[in-house]
Amino acid sequence: QEINLGLPSGTTLLNWYDSQSGNHGSPDYFGAYMTLPVAGALYLALGSDLPANDSGDGSYFAKFNGANLIGIAKPDEQGLHEMIFDGSLVHIAGTDPQPDDHSAGNHYTYNPTTNLFTKYRDRSNGLINVYHTWGLWKSASTLYAAVSAHDGTDPTTCNFGVSCFGEIYSSTNNGETWTKLSILGGYRAYDIIGYSNAIYSIYNDALEGALSMVKSPDGGSSWDAINGLSDNLRRVHLIEFNQQLVAASFDRRSLYVLDTADQAAPHPLPNNYLVGVTYPIPGTSYTDYNLFAVAKGYLYLIAEKQSPIETAVLRTNDFSSWESVIHTDKRLISISYWLDNDWLVLATPGTNAALKYIDLHENPTAVRLHSIEIPNSNRDGIEIGLLFGLIAVVFFIKNLHYSE
Repeated sequence: QEINLGLPSGTTLLNWYDSQSGNHGSPDYFGAYMTLPVAGALYLALGSDLPANDSGDGSYFAKFNGANLIGIAKPDEQGLHEMIFDGSLVHIAGTDPQPDDHSAGNHYTYNPTTNLFTKYRDRSNGLINVYHTWGLWKSASTLYAAVSAHDGTDPTTCNFGVSCFGEIYSSTNNGETWTKLSILGGYRAYDIIGYSNAIYSIYNDALEGALSMVKSPDGGSSWDAINGLSDNLRRVHLIEFNQQLVAASFDRRSLYVLDTADQAAPHPLPNNYLVGVTYPIPGTSYTDYNLFAVAKGYLYLIAEKQSPIETAVLRTNDFSSWESVIHTDKRLISISYWLDNDWLVLATPGTNAALKYIDLHENPTAVRLHSIEIPNSNRDGIEIGLLFGLIAVVFFIKNLHYSE
C-alpha cells in the first residue's frame, strides 16, 4: 500500500529534493542514506550522492510526519549518514564540510519541540581539522564523536603524504564545543558506541584497509584492542542485539559478535549472501553504513544474494539460523525500525529513489513489502502479497487433507 507524502502529483522524491535543497541529486545514488524514526516522525538524511563521494554536491535534512514530507534544513555538508536522538535533540553528523572549508567539522542539532535547527562550527574549540564525523553516541550528558581528521598541512586531501588519522571527541553542551580525547588509527575512526559499561570504536590505518575494533574503559582517553577483531571489519555502523555487539566482516561474508566478556566470534551469513550491496566503484570507500536494524527479537540485515544478483533483507535471532524476508532487484541503502508503526523502513536510491516499509504487525514468517515510492508503485507489494497468499492456500489444503 502506498503512503501519500503530500507531494504534488507527478513529483518524484528526487524532484522534491532538488527543489528544496538547490542541489542536484545523482540519477544513480541520490537517496536517504539514513532514516531515524522518533515517535510519529521519520527523519531523513538525504544525500545527492554516496556519502564522501568526491562528486557529491550536498545533502538535506527532512522529516515525514505520517502524512506529509517536510523540509527542515540544508546542512553545509557533502553528505549525511549518521543521526541519533538523545530524548530531546536529534544530532546530525556530516561528511565533508561544504561549502565550508576543512579547518573544522560541523555539528547539527534539531529540536522536534521547537523546530529549531542549529549548526555548530568552531575552529578553536570545535571539531578542529575534521573532514568527516562518521559516528555519534551519547551517554547521559556527554556526546561522543568518531571522526576523520588531518594535520592541517593540506586539508584538501588525505592521499598524498598528508598525515590523516581518526580521532575521538566529546562534548558536554550538545556539540556547541568539543574536546579531543584521543587519536585512534592512522587513517579514520568510523563509529563509536557504548556497550557493557565501556565505549567501543572501529578504525583503520589506510584508505582501503580493513577496520579494527577497540575498547575504552575510561571514556575515550585510552583504547585496548579486542582479540580477534583486528584488521577484519567493514565500515558498517555497530549495533547491539541481545546484549551482544555486532559488526560486519571486511569480506562481507560474516557477522562478528562480541559478548560482555569481550569474546568475539564470527557467524557466517547463509551461502550465496554478502553483507550490504556491491557498488560499481573500485575499493571499499563507498560501502553502506546503515545496514542493521533490531525489531521484535530479530536482527535484520541488508544483504546481497550473489547468484542471481539480488538485494535481500535477512533476519536472525541467534546468528545461526537465518530467514529471508524479501528479495528485490533494487539496491537498498539503509534500514531502520519505526516502532510507532511497527515497520522496517528501507530506502532505495536513484532517479526513482523511494522509501519502502515492511509491516511487522502480521505473522513474521509472512511479512509484506509495501511501497511508498514517488511516483506511486506497489508492484513489489502486490507480487509478494500474492506469493504469501498462495502459500497460505497450499498450507490450508494440506491441513484439510490431513484432518480428513
